[in-house]
Amino acid sequence: MLVKTPEGSSLAETDRALRFAEEQLKAMPSVESFFSNLGHANPLIYYNLIPHDDAPNYGELFVKLRDYTARTMSRRLDELRKRVENYPNARIEVKEFDSGPLISAPISIRVIGPSCKRCMTWPPKWNMRSPKFRARRTS
Repeated sequence: MLVKTPEGSSLAETDRALRFAEEQLKAMPSVESFFSNLGHANPLIYYNLIPHDDAPNYGELFVKLRDYTARTMSRRLDELRKRVENYPNARIEVKEFDSGPLISAPISIRVIGPSCKRCMTWPPKWNMRSPKFRARRTS
Protein backbone atom coordinates (compact mmCIF):
# COMPACT_ATOMS: atom_id res chain seq x y z
CA MET A 1 0.00 0.00 0.00
CA LEU A 2 1.18 3.52 -0.80
CA VAL A 3 0.20 6.57 1.23
CA LYS A 4 0.73 10.00 -0.30
CA THR A 5 -0.28 13.30 1.22
CA PRO A 6 -0.06 16.58 -0.74
CA GLU A 7 3.39 17.98 -1.57
CA GLY A 8 4.63 20.02 1.39
CA SER A 9 2.72 17.97 3.99
CA SER A 10 4.40 17.34 7.31
CA LEU A 11 5.56 13.95 8.49
CA ALA A 12 2.88 14.16 11.20
CA GLU A 13 0.14 14.58 8.56
CA THR A 14 1.40 11.59 6.60
CA ASP A 15 1.66 9.60 9.83
CA ARG A 16 -2.05 10.22 10.51
CA ALA A 17 -2.96 8.83 7.08
CA LEU A 18 -0.63 5.86 7.58
CA ARG A 19 -2.19 5.11 10.99
CA PHE A 20 -5.66 5.29 9.43
CA ALA A 21 -4.60 2.66 6.88
CA GLU A 22 -3.18 0.53 9.70
CA GLU A 23 -6.50 0.68 11.58
CA GLN A 24 -8.34 -0.50 8.46
CA LEU A 25 -5.93 -3.44 8.15
CA LYS A 26 -6.39 -4.39 11.82
CA ALA A 27 -10.14 -4.65 11.21
CA MET A 28 -9.73 -7.17 8.40
CA PRO A 29 -9.62 -10.83 9.53
CA SER A 30 -7.80 -11.84 6.34
CA VAL A 31 -4.74 -9.76 7.31
CA GLU A 32 -2.10 -11.79 9.15
CA SER A 33 0.44 -9.02 9.68
CA PHE A 34 1.79 -5.77 8.25
CA PHE A 35 4.58 -3.27 8.72
CA SER A 36 4.68 0.43 7.91
CA ASN A 37 7.35 2.84 6.77
CA LEU A 38 6.83 6.57 7.25
CA GLY A 39 8.79 8.99 5.08
CA HIS A 40 10.32 6.29 2.89
CA ALA A 41 9.57 3.13 0.95
CA ASN A 42 9.50 -0.43 2.22
CA PRO A 43 12.89 -2.17 2.33
CA LEU A 44 14.15 -3.51 -0.99
CA ILE A 45 12.77 -7.02 -1.44
CA TYR A 46 13.42 -7.64 -5.12
CA TYR A 47 16.32 -6.18 -7.06
CA ASN A 48 14.04 -4.83 -9.78
CA LEU A 49 11.63 -2.83 -7.61
CA ILE A 50 12.88 0.74 -7.55
CA PRO A 51 12.17 2.30 -4.12
CA HIS A 52 10.59 5.74 -3.79
CA ASP A 53 12.82 8.59 -2.61
CA ASP A 54 12.50 9.65 1.02
CA ALA A 55 9.86 12.35 1.50
CA PRO A 56 7.76 13.56 4.45
CA ASN A 57 4.56 13.13 2.39
CA TYR A 58 5.16 9.46 1.57
CA GLY A 59 4.68 6.15 3.34
CA GLU A 60 4.28 2.48 2.48
CA LEU A 61 2.78 -0.57 4.12
CA PHE A 62 3.64 -4.18 3.39
CA VAL A 63 0.70 -6.48 4.16
CA LYS A 64 0.75 -10.26 4.59
CA LEU A 65 -2.56 -12.06 4.20
CA ARG A 66 -3.49 -15.25 6.03
CA ASP A 67 -3.88 -17.16 2.79
CA TYR A 68 -3.53 -16.20 -0.83
CA THR A 69 -5.74 -17.46 -3.62
CA ALA A 70 -5.99 -15.88 -7.04
CA ARG A 71 -9.75 -16.44 -6.91
CA THR A 72 -10.32 -14.26 -3.84
CA MET A 73 -7.51 -11.71 -4.17
CA SER A 74 -9.40 -9.17 -6.30
CA ARG A 75 -12.29 -9.14 -3.83
CA ARG A 76 -9.96 -8.62 -0.87
CA LEU A 77 -8.10 -5.79 -2.58
CA ASP A 78 -11.38 -4.11 -3.56
CA GLU A 79 -12.62 -4.38 0.03
CA LEU A 80 -9.49 -2.66 1.30
CA ARG A 81 -9.69 0.01 -1.41
CA LYS A 82 -13.23 0.86 -0.31
CA ARG A 83 -12.10 1.16 3.32
CA VAL A 84 -9.38 3.73 2.51
CA GLU A 85 -10.72 5.62 -0.53
CA ASN A 86 -12.40 8.46 1.38
CA TYR A 87 -9.59 9.43 3.70
CA PRO A 88 -9.31 13.23 3.46
CA ASN A 89 -6.13 14.91 2.28
CA ALA A 90 -4.29 11.74 1.26
CA ARG A 91 -4.22 9.25 -1.57
CA ILE A 92 -3.98 5.68 -0.32
CA GLU A 93 -3.28 3.13 -3.05
CA VAL A 94 -3.79 -0.60 -2.64
CA LYS A 95 -1.68 -2.68 -4.98
CA GLU A 96 -1.04 -6.38 -5.22
CA PHE A 97 2.63 -7.08 -4.60
CA ASP A 98 4.58 -8.17 -7.64
CA SER A 99 8.24 -8.45 -8.44
CA GLY A 100 8.30 -5.34 -10.64
CA PRO A 101 9.23 -4.87 -14.27
CA LEU A 102 11.46 -7.37 -15.99
CA ILE A 103 15.09 -6.34 -15.96
CA SER A 104 17.88 -8.22 -17.64
CA ALA A 105 19.94 -10.09 -15.07
CA PRO A 106 22.94 -11.74 -16.72
CA ILE A 107 23.73 -15.29 -15.83
CA SER A 108 26.85 -17.20 -16.71
CA ILE A 109 27.31 -20.95 -16.89
CA ARG A 110 30.66 -22.66 -17.31
CA VAL A 111 30.70 -26.36 -18.11
CA ILE A 112 33.84 -28.33 -17.30
CA GLY A 113 34.38 -32.03 -17.84
CA PRO A 114 36.26 -34.71 -19.72
CA SER A 115 33.89 -34.64 -22.72
CA CYS A 116 31.86 -31.53 -23.45
CA LYS A 117 30.84 -32.70 -26.93
CA ARG A 118 27.40 -33.66 -25.64
CA CYS A 119 27.05 -30.27 -23.93
CA MET A 120 27.38 -28.46 -27.25
CA THR A 121 24.12 -29.89 -28.64
CA TRP A 122 21.03 -27.72 -28.70
CA PRO A 123 18.75 -27.86 -26.85
CA PRO A 124 20.94 -29.06 -23.99
CA LYS A 125 19.88 -32.25 -22.28
CA TRP A 126 21.04 -31.57 -18.75
CA ASN A 127 19.25 -33.16 -15.87
CA MET A 128 19.51 -30.45 -13.19
CA ARG A 129 18.04 -32.79 -10.57
CA SER A 130 20.64 -35.45 -11.15
CA PRO A 131 22.98 -36.07 -8.19
CA LYS A 132 25.78 -35.81 -10.76
CA PHE A 133 24.94 -32.17 -11.48
CA ARG A 134 26.89 -29.83 -9.25
CA ALA A 135 26.85 -26.06 -9.20
CA ARG A 136 29.97 -24.28 -8.06
CA ARG A 137 30.66 -20.59 -7.65
CA THR A 138 33.82 -19.64 -9.48
CA SER A 139 34.21 -15.98 -8.56
